[in-house]
Amino acid sequence: MQYNNIEMFKLLVEYSIEKGIKLIIDENDIEKMISEKYYLCKLRNISEINSKFIELINFCKNKNIIEVIFSENSYFLKKFNEINENKRIENENRDYKILEIENEIKKIKFEKENKKEEKNENENELMKIELENERKAEEKIENENEIKIKELENERKAKEKIKKENELMKIELEEERKAKEKIEKENESMKKELEEERKAKEKIEKENESMKKELEEERKAKEKIKKENEIKKIELENERKAKEKIEKENEIKIRELENEKKAKEKIEKENELMKKELENERKAKEKIEKENELMKKELEKERKTREKIKKENEIKIKELENERKTKEKIENENELMKKELEEEKKEKEKKKRGKIRKEELYN
Repeated sequence: MQYNNIEMFKLLVEYSIEKGIKLIIDENDIEKMISEKYYLCKLRNISEINSKFIELINFCKNKNIIEVIFSENSYFLKKFNEINENKRIENENRDYKILEIENEIKKIKFEKENKKEEKNENENELMKIELENERKAEEKIENENEIKIKELENERKAKEKIKKENELMKIELEEERKAKEKIEKENESMKKELEEERKAKEKIEKENESMKKELEEERKAKEKIKKENEIKKIELENERKAKEKIEKENEIKIRELENEKKAKEKIEKENELMKKELENERKAKEKIEKENELMKKELEKERKTREKIKKENEIKIKELENERKTKEKIENENELMKKELEEEKKEKEKKKRGKIRKEELYN
């Protein structure tokens, strides 16, 4: 009410009608909330309540849907009286409004029913989905059962196959047993033959042993002869080695003599080379001595030329000294001449001044 929200009030009225609850509006509470400036209340005065709101309350009060408790100076009562006074004038409007309100209430009910139906439809869809899932699960179980049945069938076939194989194996084993018995009989006959062969071999072995003894005696005789031959060979080998040793010693001595001869020849060659080198050194020394003598002569010449140049320089220095002295003398003479000229000039000026002074005095 404090927000003038008619739609909310209509829903509240509808809810009270559905549940059979009678709403109570206390005007005193509304005035108290406005006076205390309750934070949810946006009204500053009770007169700010929408007129349509008041008409709706009056309508619901007349229909015994709402009970209204009036205050002492009731604003609602005044408004209700005004509405009732204008009731006859506004019958059509009132009827229209009533119908409108009823239609709105019906619309609200219809919307609620639609919502319920939608909810039911959603629930039905969920149930359908669940049934579909159950059906799929049953199909899956059936498929699994079919697979298991197939597996069991395969196992049964495998068992039958194994049974047949076992029967075949039994037949084969029986045949093998018979074959073994046959082989055993053949082995017994072979054993007898082998026994006869063994006896014959023993006889042959005895003969071979006697032959071996004879061969052993012959071998021993041959070994004895062989040992004697080996001793002779060793003696001959020792003689040969001794001869080879003597020959090697002789060869070594010959080589040593040859080496000594070569060493002597080498020493002689080295001596000749040393002689040649000494001769070359002597010649080189002589050449160096000659060069040194030539250098000494050249140095002597240079020394003499230097002395000559020195003397000439001394003469030149003396000449320069004399020139310097003559220049100094000339300079002194020039200074004396300058002084004399200066004195002459002064005397001339003095004479000139005297003449000028005389002329002045004369004038």
